[in-house]
Amino acid sequence: MTRTELIFGGYGGMGIITMAQLLAKAALIYEGNEVAQTEAYGAAARGGSCWAEVIISDEKINYPRAMRSDYLIVLTQASASDFKKRVKTDGGIIFIDPHSVRRYRGKKTQKVYEIPAQKIAREEFNMTVVANVIMFGAIVAISKLISRDAAKKTVETSVPPKAKEVNLKALNRGFQIADELLSQS
Repeated sequence: MTRTELIFGGYGGMGIITMAQLLAKAALIYEGNEVAQTEAYGAAARGGSCWAEVIISDEKINYPRAMRSDYLIVLTQASASDFKKRVKTDGGIIFIDPHSVRRYRGKKTQKVYEIPAQKIAREEFNMTVVANVIMFGAIVAISKLISRDAAKKTVETSVPPKAKEVNLKALNRGFQIADELLSQS
């Protein structure tokens, strides 16, 4: 693996920071990797822009920020525009939610996955708050940076007990979406 960089972008309240924290926790605690996770909010936490970065490595991390990201996960059009140039042009992988990122043209050497997490959260779960866990599940299944088991353990230990069941269903729904997309490619 060596060093893998991910950038997450969106608005406060969308679960951007939570997704990054879930990935970082799973990679560190359940997979035994070296991890660095950073985050920032705009002037207004909820509704303002926010981003997070996760660095995962099997070696010591000397610099904790993403230099040329392997993965870009964006949930808003503004974030897609802001971070587009920070993802590797050769082999970069981009995750977007087509509900809120309507235009994204990746390079021919990049792979773009459309994960309709917000729509699924609203229509199937009747709660938009699980959209980030759906997206997290898709990221895990497609990237294979961490195991599905590590992702499940992380969700189980990171959400309140009363929210555990719905979040595990959302995670599994993300796995399912990813499996469908991977079978088409």
